[in-house]
Amino acid sequence: MSERRERRARRLGSGLFWADLGTWLLAFTLAVGLWFFVNAGARTSERTLRVRLDLVHLPSGMVITNPVPDYVEVRASGSGLMLSSIDAKDVRVSLDLGGVRPGLVSYTLSARDFGLPRNVEVDRVTPSRVSLQVDRLKQRNVPVRLEYQGVLPNDLRIVEAQVLPAGIAVTGPRTRIEDLLSIETAPVDRASLSPGVNERTLDVLSPGGLLQIPRTAVAAQIVVERDLRERVFEDVPIELKGERPRWRLALERLRLVVRGPASEMAQLELAPGAVYVDPTGLTGDEPREVRPEVTLPPGFEVVTLEPETVGLSPVPPATDDTGVPEPTAGSRGEKA
Repeated sequence: MSERRERRARRLGSGLFWADLGTWLLAFTLAVGLWFFVNAGARTSERTLRVRLDLVHLPSGMVITNPVPDYVEVRASGSGLMLSSIDAKDVRVSLDLGGVRPGLVSYTLSARDFGLPRNVEVDRVTPSRVSLQVDRLKQRNVPVRLEYQGVLPNDLRIVEAQVLPAGIAVTGPRTRIEDLLSIETAPVDRASLSPGVNERTLDVLSPGGLLQIPRTAVAAQIVVERDLRERVFEDVPIELKGERPRWRLALERLRLVVRGPASEMAQLELAPGAVYVDPTGLTGDEPREVRPEVTLPPGFEVVTLEPETVGLSPVPPATDDTGVPEPTAGSRGEKA
């Protein structure tokens, strides 16, 4: 009986020993792990944070005209555990612009601007200095300038062009508003224009540079005419056609002013008999004033005739030696 108890006691003691050994090993492992964790976390590390840069309290009526970075890079050092716990999205740096005046304003960024934990040091900030060019906002009515491209068809010319509205109220930095001379339209293709009034709706080109315009298009009216030239012809002979024996002209030459296509005017030559008087069909024998007719190539027109009319008078019938008028062809026929 006693031997049985001893064997049971030995087995129980052996089990307790191994149970205690397992517990001890687990505790030892946890202790070693915690030691490594604490020592690793306490070791100095480095990390680069990309921090949002906010500009706040800019006075009304002011504008920043130069490019400003949206983010700055912060090189921080500290324990690895502390650095890993920082969420860059929660870190921001703000520049208070309250009370700024027009001109160049500079800000130097320091470690305290970022609000990082106490045990984290800021080694480097890029950029460490932020410069702002501040200007006042201004509005001014700026004229709209009609732009062209291409070439007009032959013998056409633009005689008038207007844009509606003629000016646009532009808002932006004062210095740039004052330097802005005009707002340009999208170009009009001259080759698409025809004689008469050409109406177009044109896009307005943005001037950029923080300048804002309230509209994106304007209406344009372009008046096109044929490109005509005038030319003077002196001492142009007047030809008498038709019943020439019955009539005679009081003037044989005149001055003629012709208008026509500029590209053809220099080559224009008046054909023989281009200026003429045709008395065919005239009745009566009394003198009269008639306007000469002018024949010109297509596209040309008479501007002035000098004089505008010429005298036309009947020719007296011929007489024989006795002073008796010779019979005309018609009278001879009647006698016969």
